[in-house]
Amino acid sequence: MSRLENPNRPAARQLEFAGDPSFDRSGTSPLDGELTDLSAGVRELLEGLGYDGLMRLLDAYAGEQIYVPREVTADHALAQALGLDTAQALCRTVGCSGGFRVPTGHDLRRKLRDREIRAQRAAGLSLRALVRRFKLSECRICAVLAQEDR
Repeated sequence: MSRLENPNRPAARQLEFAGDPSFDRSGTSPLDGELTDLSAGVRELLEGLGYDGLMRLLDAYAGEQIYVPREVTADHALAQALGLDTAQALCRTVGCSGGFRVPTGHDLRRKLRDREIRAQRAAGLSLRALVRRFKLSECRICAVLAQEDR
């Protein structure tokens, strides 16, 4: 049984972010090695696809259940959506095991956004500029700025 399989659903796997996700991808992640608390399935995807590949997968299929074959060619829908290298890496990681649900990645994206907000503020961007750039309320921006980088 693959590490990604959910014993409650043998034909479909549910991969979800656990808490505030974190994983060190040897410098390829904008999270600077501070990623922790990833579920085993997401960690396996991150290790198999890399940060950029995982982001492409989330952009294309977040929240969807997809089928991943054992192999793909350049004309396959996965290769067209993710790029051939990422699609092949996905096949090596989870291929031919039935379908699985791609995580939404909301927690990861929020963490990235919050770090960017703090970095932009540290670089001198005004509160008003942050509100406009991130399309969040002033109250939410202040709450993000008050949080520790975790």
